[in-house]
Amino acid sequence: MKPPTGDQDSGHRTSSGGGTWSDLSRFRNLYRNDWNPVQAEQQHKTDQLYYMTQCSREECQKNLARYNWDLQLAGRYIIRQDRDRDRTALDRRGERV
Repeated sequence: MKPPTGDQDSGHRTSSGGGTWSDLSRFRNLYRNDWNPVQAEQQHKTDQLYYMTQCSREECQKNLARYNWDLQLAGRYIIRQDRDRDRTALDRRGERV
């Protein structure tokens, strides 16, 4: 894992996988994952995906693992999945009317 880079003055940095997170957030994730930076980054990505979707944490981890922990690709997949689910629901309502 590459060290985080970014704006030193703002207190936020960019992780190697994109996205920003604070020093405190990074410290918490490192602490929770026995100071393992790879696990901490995976936990952070799981949290980000979990909070922006309606998926369970387990589903988020599975999707991230499927896309080699690429948050952007996993997020796109889930958004498409939700969009398709919504379209199917609208189609079914249209058939009943």
